[in-house]
Amino acid sequence: MISRTQSGFTLLELMLVILIIGLMVGTVSLALPDSSDQKLQQQASRLHAQINLASQQTVFQNTDIGLLVTADSYQFYQYQGDNWALLEPQSRFSARSLPAQAFYELSLDGQPIDLSETQQPQVLFFSDGQMSDFELALRIDQQPQSFRIRSNLSGQTALTRTGPKP
Repeated sequence: MISRTQSGFTLLELMLVILIIGLMVGTVSLALPDSSDQKLQQQASRLHAQINLASQQTVFQNTDIGLLVTADSYQFYQYQGDNWALLEPQSRFSARSLPAQAFYELSLDGQPIDLSETQQPQVLFFSDGQMSDFELALRIDQQPQSFRIRSNLSGQTALTRTGPKP
């Protein structure tokens, strides 16, 4: 009889090593902080979802909602009688601020809006399903890319990314 010695690794040993490496990579990637671009994308996605929800809520509850945008935050208001009242802070429409070095740019009907001098909601959602024709850009200082939320009068919205991807 001839005895043969085997050299190398078994399939089980290779799969175990690949699993351990995968777990280590996953742990390290979760431990790393989010980039500012990822945070900005999360903010844009959240705001886009809130805008769509506000548009739907105005129709279902037969009420008007407004969005007040400043350079680094936004808040939702509800029209009550003859003035705007801040929507509940604990609701899905709670106010949000942007990460450091990020800012908003707002245009209504193609005209840029100065966000430093406003105290009334600029973007309006009406109970008949219509909303302001606007474009809201989320940007980071010194970066060419941005996220843009666009809407037309019929209530259709779109979230797009402009500029080069990192």
